[in-house]
Amino acid sequence: MTGEIKAQKISANLKKEIMEFISEMNMEGISKERVCEILMLSSRRVRRWKRSFSETGSLEDLRKGPSIPRNKLNSGEIQEIAAMAADQKYSDLSHRELSIRAQDEKRVFASKSTFYRVLKALGLIGKQESRTGEKKKVPAPKIKDIANAPNRVWSWDFTYVWTGGEWIYLLCILDVYSRRLMSWVVTRSMTDDVAIDLWEDTLHHYGQANPAERPVPLWSFSDHGSQMTSNDTKKFFKGMKIPLVYARYKVPEDNAIHESFHKTLKHDKTTGYYYWKVASVEDLIAYMKKFEVFYNSIKTHSGIGDVTPDQMHKGLANVIWKKRRAGWKKAIKEREENNRKENLEKEKKAA
Repeated sequence: MTGEIKAQKISANLKKEIMEFISEMNMEGISKERVCEILMLSSRRVRRWKRSFSETGSLEDLRKGPSIPRNKLNSGEIQEIAAMAADQKYSDLSHRELSIRAQDEKRVFASKSTFYRVLKALGLIGKQESRTGEKKKVPAPKIKDIANAPNRVWSWDFTYVWTGGEWIYLLCILDVYSRRLMSWVVTRSMTDDVAIDLWEDTLHHYGQANPAERPVPLWSFSDHGSQMTSNDTKKFFKGMKIPLVYARYKVPEDNAIHESFHKTLKHDKTTGYYYWKVASVEDLIAYMKKFEVFYNSIKTHSGIGDVTPDQMHKGLANVIWKKRRAGWKKAIKEREENNRKENLEKEKKAA
């Protein structure tokens, strides 16, 4: 055994060896407390071993746990979980989301892992991929090849916001090419209805609602959340003739622009809009109105050549880059000329 002994189950033989080792060190003049400190073992634990041995003549662990766990679900709670899982209303929810919904509706209060175990035991949840052995490598979606112009690929995702009294949710749609925040909505429920309504409004606002009138095809990009993969969502996008592309499971880097967006939204102090003071739906709406202007029109993004999303989306980036390059060339030329003159003057003085 290596490392800290604290909280590790120790066999009777090892306890005996440790106690004998401590006795030998005591004879060498090293205190029991010091030996226990070196072993990273509680001295009180050793005293319990000695007391147990003197009373029972054994170093075996005689403590017994409860025959029934204190927090075990009763049969009624298990039936309630099964009923919710079988209800069509909850068919798109994962076991994690189902556990939260059960708590919000005051039907069952149990952990996400408990819900998973119950659903698995009842045969209501699919077998997960094994974490051992070789996994098949899934190639990254070639989203950048598609997003070669504005309004080619829109990425969307929910994020959680804690107000101090409740969780509320923010759904945002971003243009992958320009990074522009196209639209957003603050909501108390994270459902596919919210997502479909926002997409519908956004498509109409930007003149993308009629597939036949789109200058270029439009794609949707997201993770595998239940709102993104529900039957209603797929039916909506199919009707709008918008292909669905998904990031790989557990690879947040595939949707890096949204990860970066959420980081800016919640942690960028240059906004000056004090995200962490959000205490209600109304606060978040007010914050987002100001943040949208900052993010789209003021903040430059290194991922798009240090221009703003609005500049990238409106096709102004090339003009800006051209001016910057011309400015660089002019500055370098003037700098070289000034340095050349300064060197000539030094040489004259030295001569």
